[in-house]
Amino acid sequence: MKKHLQRLICLLMIMSFVYGFIPVQTEAATIIGQYKIYNLPQKKWIKSPVYSGDRQVFYKVKITSSGYYKIQFDDSKLKRDRHNLAGIQILNTYRYDDDDVKYLRWERPSQGKTAYGVLPKGTYYLFSNSDDIRFKYEFVKLSRPSNTSKGKAKTLKRGVNKRFLFDYNSKNTVWYKIKLNSKHKIRIFAQDKGGSVHPNILVYNSKGKQIKATAINDYMRQTAVVSKGTYYIRVSRNTGYDNHRFRRSGSGYHQGRYISFTWNQY
Repeated sequence: MKKHLQRLICLLMIMSFVYGFIPVQTEAATIIGQYKIYNLPQKKWIKSPVYSGDRQVFYKVKITSSGYYKIQFDDSKLKRDRHNLAGIQILNTYRYDDDDVKYLRWERPSQGKTAYGVLPKGTYYLFSNSDDIRFKYEFVKLSRPSNTSKGKAKTLKRGVNKRFLFDYNSKNTVWYKIKLNSKHKIRIFAQDKGGSVHPNILVYNSKGKQIKATAINDYMRQTAVVSKGTYYIRVSRNTGYDNHRFRRSGSGYHQGRYISFTWNQY
């Protein structure tokens, strides 16, 4: 009977960890005043309380290379009236009441089950503003693109998707070379995966003449019917939101940096 009870308790504990009924921690927290700070593990579901006792809970991450972060959400236990507000905030300090605190990003499950973002190298602090969501963090290394000029343009077949970064030291241009075997319209898809600041698109023919590309929506452009031949597509980061920086709110400076790109003919 005693053995059976012990097995049952173990099973309940395992289920609690798997389904997020209790926080998953991998090491002891660092206590600094009113703050409790954990190192954030990669690829593990976390159900983070907003407070542990009277201390606010933070998770520390270090970004040491070029790449992007991915945060997945489980909001199945979130109340409907909290759905638009709950999420993970990323700050430059754990001192939540510090005058220099900057809300670099605010990722919310209401905007999608997976959030992407790009930040410069440094140390950051994440916290959840709800006890009813779980999240999983992953940092994915991604090198800076080398096709940063027309002379270095990479050939890209239609329908093939490429993802790349405009990191914090990049020249903010990426070039692709495409070929049409007959007359067609060129349709270009270029989307900011980490926000809503979609990149600028310019199309040129082989002689360097710009071809007009009309917006279909925020992240799609299309030319009129053009002749067969070689064309070049220049993708540049939209910097129009970079100056929208506020001490205690998200910054446009951190958007428009993780791009999904493809093209097709019609």
